[in-house]
Amino acid sequence: AKFMTEPECRWFIQRAEEHIDSTGGWSTDRHAQFPTTDFALDSCSELFEWFAPRLSEDIFPTLASLYGVPLEAVMLNDLFVVKYEAGDEGVQDQLAAHYDDTLLSFSVLLSDPSDFEGGGTSFEVSFMEQQTREEGGSSGEGKAEKE
Repeated sequence: AKFMTEPECRWFIQRAEEHIDSTGGWSTDRHAQFPTTDFALDSCSELFEWFAPRLSEDIFPTLASLYGVPLEAVMLNDLFVVKYEAGDEGVQDQLAAHYDDTLLSFSVLLSDPSDFEGGGTSFEVSFMEQQTREEGGSSGEGKAEKE
């Protein structure tokens, strides 16, 4: 089963864009070493309140099971929405390979994969990779190099 349905993804993107329009734009300075064009999800209460149950009911138990850690040890460090755009100079179309400061990391693809070529999250240490485009996301160890 998919983590988020296509209508849920479209709704989420629409609400995120409305949030950005009402708050003055995307942030590009929240992360010092590998800045992304993003916003913290908790800055949009509607999206955060919609997403929070999915963390506790789906994402945290899945990460705990995949990596053999107690569920109570899985906690949130940073949750944000990132925007990548292809083409024009001055927009972010990728993020260089890097290591996160966290033990575990996950991403959820909101866009329809047929809307673009390339892209996605990959983990350098392939046995740690749990890429699930069909299921709408990926997870991996934060200390594994990601592209």
